Amino acid sequence: VHTDGPELFFILDESVIRRTVGSRETMKRQYEKLLAVNEMPNVKVLTVPFSAGIYRQFRNTYVLFQFPDDEDELVAYLENANGEVIFSEKALGRTSQHRPTDYLDDFWEVEREVAKEVTREFLFGQE
Repeated sequence: VHTDGPELFFILDESVIRRTVGSRETMKRQYEKLLAVNEMPNVKVLTVPFSAGIYRQFRNTYVLFQFPDDEDELVAYLENANGEVIFSEKALGRTSQHRPTDYLDDFWEVEREVAKEVTREFLFGQE
């Protein structure tokens, strides 16, 4: 297994996983791929189940980029109804009142308090 790539950590809302796109077979292949990717040593995929209700940053899609060098800034990429924006701690986005570290704090809070592991039972248990 190749582990030289970046570490990737995803938290997906259950609605993203449950929305049917294509046929039943297509969904099955997507679930199998999600499970395979989640087994990679440098990838972690969690989900926030419907039962968790509303959680921090529920309505916001964002990606955070952390770099191994402490000199490099945390970078945030946000998507919303007004478009998209990329910003760092020094160059704050014009559409966001938050710093990238605020989004990182919210991410870790969701991971600790409401996110669950993506398992075969979770994906296929509701067929």
